[in-house]
Amino acid sequence: MFYLYILYSKSRDRFYTGQCNDVGDRYLRHNLRKNKSTKSGR
Repeated sequence: MFYLYILYSKSRDRFYTGQCNDVGDRYLRHNLRKNKSTKSGR
């Protein structure tokens, strides 16, 4: 299954969008700092 997500950061007042086919894996990669695309939001 394919997912599109839109996240909002209240502290930065900014929206983030993305897509993935495995939400659990995407969340894990974000928390392990494996994605440059979310680096500025950490």
